[in-house]
Amino acid sequence: MTFEPRPLITLLDESVIRFGPQVALRVDDTELTYRELGHLVNRVAAHLEGCGVGRDSRVALSAGNGPEFVAAVFAAARLGAAVITISTAWRDREVEHALALTEPTHLVTDGSGAADVSQLFTGGPTIDIADLREAPAAGPVATAPGALDALAGM
Repeated sequence: MTFEPRPLITLLDESVIRFGPQVALRVDDTELTYRELGHLVNRVAAHLEGCGVGRDSRVALSAGNGPEFVAAVFAAARLGAAVITISTAWRDREVEHALALTEPTHLVTDGSGAADVSQLFTGGPTIDIADLREAPAAGPVATAPGALDALAGM
């Protein structure tokens, strides 16, 4: 059997079709079906795209566990952007080091954590994760062609 890597967003899209009404994500008292997660990812992708996130973007993501965190990862993948996860447990020095190494173009944060990431981030727009929660309904957002091909070969 030959394993052929596939982009992360393709796996989600296939799962939405195949497992639509089944629970995809459970965080505390919140459950989302694959279909609901797919809709949330599209809304978040549209919002991020409106903030300038695209194929060559690097999105720093620092937030607690929740549906919007998961949706932001998939949404960035849909747009062809890379995600840099910044642990909420990291202190200023660790966050500064990660930001210096990765030079993110955008920051998505909920303001939680040991360090105030939004004060340490000197890149482009800072997006509050609460805004992702409230993102309006959106139609399908096209997956960036070949967005994750480089990662698939790793």
